[in-house]
Amino acid sequence: MGSKKNMYSKSRGRFSQRENRRLLSASLPRQGGDHARSACETLSSYTFFFERLLKVVFSELFFMNKIIGIIIVIAIVGLGAWYFMKGNYAEKKDKMQATSTPEEAVMGEENTIIYTDAGFSPSPLTIQAGETVEFKNTSSREMYVASAMHPTHTGYPGTDIEKCGTAGASQMFDTCEKTMPGASWTFTFNEKGEWPYHDHINAKYFGKIVVE
Repeated sequence: MGSKKNMYSKSRGRFSQRENRRLLSASLPRQGGDHARSACETLSSYTFFFERLLKVVFSELFFMNKIIGIIIVIAIVGLGAWYFMKGNYAEKKDKMQATSTPEEAVMGEENTIIYTDAGFSPSPLTIQAGETVEFKNTSSREMYVASAMHPTHTGYPGTDIEKCGTAGASQMFDTCEKTMPGASWTFTFNEKGEWPYHDHINAKYFGKIVVE
Protein backbone atom coordinates (compact mmCIF):
# COMPACT_ATOMS: atom_id res chain seq x y z
CA MET A 1 0.00 0.00 0.00
CA GLY A 2 2.81 2.33 0.87
CA SER A 3 4.67 1.53 -2.30
CA LYS A 4 1.63 2.30 -4.45
CA LYS A 5 1.23 5.67 -2.78
CA ASN A 6 4.84 6.51 -3.43
CA MET A 7 4.57 5.51 -7.08
CA TYR A 8 1.46 7.62 -7.42
CA SER A 9 3.18 10.61 -5.87
CA LYS A 10 6.22 10.25 -8.18
CA SER A 11 3.95 9.86 -11.19
CA ARG A 12 1.96 12.90 -10.18
CA GLY A 13 5.15 14.89 -9.65
CA ARG A 14 6.42 14.03 -13.11
CA PHE A 15 3.06 14.95 -14.57
CA SER A 16 3.11 18.29 -12.76
CA GLN A 17 6.58 19.04 -14.09
CA ARG A 18 5.55 18.21 -17.65
CA GLU A 19 2.42 20.32 -17.32
CA ASN A 20 4.40 23.27 -15.99
CA ARG A 21 6.87 23.08 -18.86
CA ARG A 22 3.96 22.89 -21.33
CA LEU A 23 2.22 25.85 -19.80
CA LEU A 24 5.48 27.80 -19.70
CA SER A 25 6.26 27.02 -23.33
CA ALA A 26 2.69 27.96 -24.28
CA SER A 27 2.94 31.24 -22.45
CA LEU A 28 6.28 32.27 -24.04
CA PRO A 29 4.94 33.01 -27.55
CA ARG A 30 2.19 35.17 -26.11
CA GLN A 31 4.73 37.13 -24.07
CA GLY A 32 6.99 37.54 -27.14
CA GLY A 33 4.04 38.73 -29.20
CA ASP A 34 3.16 41.25 -26.54
CA HIS A 35 6.73 42.56 -26.58
CA ALA A 36 6.69 42.76 -30.40
CA ARG A 37 3.38 44.61 -30.38
CA SER A 38 4.71 46.98 -27.74
CA ALA A 39 7.87 47.58 -29.80
CA CYS A 40 5.81 48.23 -32.94
CA GLU A 41 3.60 50.66 -31.10
CA THR A 42 6.67 52.46 -29.70
CA LEU A 43 8.27 52.61 -33.16
CA SER A 44 5.04 53.93 -34.64
CA SER A 45 4.90 56.61 -31.97
CA TYR A 46 8.50 57.65 -32.69
CA THR A 47 7.81 57.67 -36.43
CA PHE A 48 4.76 59.88 -35.97
CA PHE A 49 6.77 62.20 -33.70
CA PHE A 50 9.62 62.56 -36.22
CA GLU A 51 7.17 63.12 -39.07
CA ARG A 52 5.56 65.94 -37.13
CA LEU A 53 8.98 67.31 -36.21
CA LEU A 54 10.14 67.28 -39.84
CA LYS A 55 6.96 69.04 -40.94
CA VAL A 56 7.50 71.75 -38.35
CA VAL A 57 11.18 72.14 -39.31
CA PHE A 58 10.43 72.37 -43.04
CA SER A 59 7.60 74.77 -42.35
CA GLU A 60 9.91 77.02 -40.34
CA LEU A 61 12.61 76.84 -43.02
CA PHE A 62 10.10 77.77 -45.70
CA PHE A 63 8.91 80.69 -43.57
CA MET A 64 12.50 81.83 -42.97
CA ASN A 65 13.29 81.57 -46.69
CA LYS A 66 10.28 83.78 -47.43
CA ILE A 67 11.51 86.36 -44.92
CA ILE A 68 15.04 86.25 -46.35
CA GLY A 69 13.64 86.62 -49.87
CA ILE A 70 11.58 89.64 -48.82
CA ILE A 71 14.63 91.22 -47.17
CA ILE A 72 16.70 90.68 -50.32
CA VAL A 73 13.99 92.23 -52.51
CA ILE A 74 13.73 95.25 -50.18
CA ALA A 75 17.52 95.65 -50.22
CA ILE A 76 17.63 95.51 -54.02
CA VAL A 77 14.80 98.04 -54.36
CA GLY A 78 16.47 100.34 -51.82
CA LEU A 79 19.82 100.10 -53.58
CA GLY A 80 18.20 100.86 -56.94
CA ALA A 81 16.38 103.88 -55.49
CA TRP A 82 19.61 105.15 -53.93
CA TYR A 83 21.51 104.75 -57.21
CA PHE A 84 18.71 106.51 -59.14
CA MET A 85 18.58 109.41 -56.69
CA LYS A 86 22.37 109.68 -56.71
CA GLY A 87 22.38 109.87 -60.52
CA ASN A 88 19.66 112.54 -60.50
CA TYR A 89 21.54 114.53 -57.85
CA ALA A 90 24.77 114.41 -59.87
CA GLU A 91 22.90 115.45 -63.02
CA LYS A 92 21.17 118.34 -61.25
CA LYS A 93 24.48 119.40 -59.72
CA ASP A 94 26.14 119.44 -63.15
CA LYS A 95 23.24 121.47 -64.58
CA MET A 96 23.46 123.94 -61.71
CA GLN A 97 27.20 124.32 -62.22
CA ALA A 98 26.73 124.74 -65.97
CA THR A 99 24.02 127.33 -65.35
CA SER A 100 26.04 129.24 -62.76
CA THR A 101 29.22 129.42 -64.85
CA PRO A 102 28.03 132.21 -67.24
CA GLU A 103 26.66 134.19 -64.29
CA GLU A 104 29.96 133.89 -62.48
CA ALA A 105 31.77 134.97 -65.63
CA VAL A 106 29.48 138.00 -65.91
CA MET A 107 29.50 139.08 -62.28
CA GLY A 108 33.06 138.10 -61.29
CA GLU A 109 35.75 140.67 -60.61
CA GLU A 110 38.03 138.83 -63.01
CA ASN A 111 36.75 136.96 -66.06
CA THR A 112 38.47 134.39 -68.24
CA ILE A 113 38.25 133.75 -71.97
CA ILE A 114 39.81 130.51 -73.19
CA TYR A 115 41.53 130.37 -76.55
CA THR A 116 41.64 126.86 -78.05
CA ASP A 117 42.38 125.49 -81.49
CA ALA A 118 38.67 126.16 -82.22
CA GLY A 119 38.80 129.84 -81.21
CA PHE A 120 37.67 132.04 -78.28
CA SER A 121 35.13 131.00 -75.62
CA PRO A 122 32.85 132.27 -74.18
CA SER A 123 31.74 134.86 -76.68
CA PRO A 124 30.23 137.29 -76.19
CA LEU A 125 31.29 137.95 -72.61
CA THR A 126 29.39 140.60 -70.63
CA ILE A 127 31.19 142.45 -67.84
CA GLN A 128 30.94 145.64 -65.83
CA ALA A 129 33.09 148.67 -66.54
CA GLY A 130 36.38 148.45 -64.66
CA GLU A 131 36.53 144.65 -64.66
CA THR A 132 39.52 142.72 -65.94
CA VAL A 133 39.39 139.94 -68.51
CA GLU A 134 42.01 137.20 -68.78
CA PHE A 135 42.71 135.72 -72.20
CA LYS A 136 44.23 132.27 -71.62
CA ASN A 137 45.95 130.41 -74.46
CA THR A 138 45.23 126.67 -74.16
CA SER A 139 45.67 125.99 -77.86
CA SER A 140 48.59 124.32 -79.61
CA ARG A 141 49.68 127.57 -81.30
CA GLU A 142 50.58 131.18 -80.54
CA MET A 143 47.85 133.75 -79.80
CA TYR A 144 47.75 137.50 -80.48
CA VAL A 145 44.65 139.22 -79.01
CA ALA A 146 43.81 142.60 -80.46
CA SER A 147 40.84 144.93 -80.91
CA ALA A 148 39.00 145.04 -84.23
CA MET A 149 39.49 146.04 -86.95
CA HIS A 150 42.13 143.85 -88.53
CA PRO A 151 44.88 144.80 -89.17
CA THR A 152 44.78 148.33 -87.66
CA HIS A 153 43.25 147.45 -84.24
CA THR A 154 41.60 150.84 -83.87
CA GLY A 155 38.16 149.67 -82.69
CA TYR A 156 38.72 150.18 -78.95
CA PRO A 157 39.35 153.81 -77.87
CA GLY A 158 43.04 154.68 -77.72
CA THR A 159 44.14 151.47 -79.44
CA ASP A 160 46.22 151.43 -82.61
CA ILE A 161 48.74 148.85 -83.82
CA GLU A 162 51.04 151.76 -84.70
CA LYS A 163 51.37 152.54 -80.96
CA CYS A 164 52.77 149.11 -80.08
CA GLY A 165 56.18 149.57 -78.48
CA THR A 166 55.32 153.00 -77.10
CA ALA A 167 54.62 154.11 -73.51
CA GLY A 168 50.86 153.99 -74.12
CA ALA A 169 50.86 150.37 -75.33
CA SER A 170 49.90 149.04 -71.88
CA GLN A 171 46.59 150.97 -72.09
CA MET A 172 45.59 149.48 -75.44
CA PHE A 173 43.32 146.52 -76.15
CA ASP A 174 46.21 144.93 -78.01
CA THR A 175 48.83 142.47 -76.75
CA CYS A 176 51.31 143.90 -79.25
CA GLU A 177 53.08 140.55 -79.09
CA LYS A 178 52.44 136.82 -79.34
CA THR A 179 51.15 134.86 -76.35
CA MET A 180 52.60 131.36 -76.21
CA PRO A 181 50.54 128.19 -75.47
CA GLY A 182 49.95 127.89 -71.72
CA ALA A 183 50.41 131.64 -71.13
CA SER A 184 47.77 134.36 -70.72
CA TRP A 185 47.21 138.11 -71.12
CA THR A 186 44.87 140.41 -69.17
CA PHE A 187 43.18 143.71 -69.99
CA THR A 188 40.94 146.01 -67.92
CA PHE A 189 37.94 147.44 -69.78
CA ASN A 190 37.01 150.93 -68.59
CA GLU A 191 35.06 151.98 -71.69
CA LYS A 192 31.42 150.92 -71.95
CA GLY A 193 30.22 149.48 -75.24
CA GLU A 194 30.56 146.39 -77.43
CA TRP A 195 34.16 145.67 -78.34
CA PRO A 196 34.92 143.03 -80.98
CA TYR A 197 38.39 141.47 -80.97
CA HIS A 198 40.31 138.86 -82.95
CA ASP A 199 43.50 136.82 -83.14
CA HIS A 200 45.87 138.94 -85.20
CA ILE A 201 47.77 135.80 -86.31
CA ASN A 202 44.59 133.90 -87.29
CA ALA A 203 42.03 136.63 -87.97
CA LYS A 204 39.25 134.08 -88.63
CA TYR A 205 39.05 133.57 -84.87
CA PHE A 206 37.25 136.44 -83.15
CA GLY A 207 34.95 137.31 -80.25
CA LYS A 208 33.22 140.18 -78.45
CA ILE A 209 33.35 141.86 -75.04
CA VAL A 210 30.22 143.72 -73.85
CA VAL A 211 30.99 146.32 -71.17
CA GLU A 212 28.02 147.70 -69.21
